[in-house]
Amino acid sequence: MVNLSAALFVLGMAGLGLVVTLYELDQDRLHQAAVAAFSERMPAMPVSNFHHVDNSKYLREAAGCIFVLALAAIVRYRALRKTRVAERVRVVEKWMQTPARRQRGSAEQVVAKRREQAARVKPQPELSDRLSAVVWGDRVAHKERMAG
Repeated sequence: MVNLSAALFVLGMAGLGLVVTLYELDQDRLHQAAVAAFSERMPAMPVSNFHHVDNSKYLREAAGCIFVLALAAIVRYRALRKTRVAERVRVVEKWMQTPARRQRGSAEQVVAKRREQAARVKPQPELSDRLSAVVWGDRVAHKERMAG
């Protein structure tokens, strides 16, 4: 959608520039015709070698076109710029620098730690029976406190 809106903006500005240019050319032709008609009525004046041409309006128009094209290029560059992998890595590294993440480590480290702990622990049926009794007792005590 951004590409379509940028293209429509550039086309609209180009169309506006074309209309303004045609209007100014028409005004120049009318001005030259008026000067020629005035010069025919007036007596001839000595002609100097100096011929001044006012190009400022054309320079302003060219500067405006360059500005519009630069603006469209900037909009297109920002819209199409994808997040680079290096930027994503920097964000993840910054996020991992929080104290909680530093203590836990990365996900791979956490999984490796748990696997290591699971390999060290040997199943002991007496401990699991005692633990289930403690958990059951805590649940019963909690229900009694909530009921009473």
